[in-house]
Amino acid sequence: MKPLSETLSTSLMEDGSDANLKEWIAFIIENKIALTDHIQLIYAEHPIAMRFSWMLGGLCEKAPEFVAPVVPYLFAQRHDIEIPHFNRSLAKYFNHCG
Repeated sequence: MKPLSETLSTSLMEDGSDANLKEWIAFIIENKIALTDHIQLIYAEHPIAMRFSWMLGGLCEKAPEFVAPVVPYLFAQRHDIEIPHFNRSLAKYFNHCG
């Protein structure tokens, strides 16, 4: 069985649909998945990193408590994250997660 990060990465690469992102958001919430174990996906190749960032944004809206623990890390690493306009995403995370 593949590690969850690998399964998530493959899924995000193959399907960037809103429906897929919502399925992952629901899966993370239902299974109480700690994002700290999967945050390295923010450095993955395009489009995985971008779609992971979108997923984080959607997760912020539904269950900000899942994203809040990784926001300080994302803020500290913001200059090394190669997602276009990532500061906008970061602002959304701060807005929803505090």
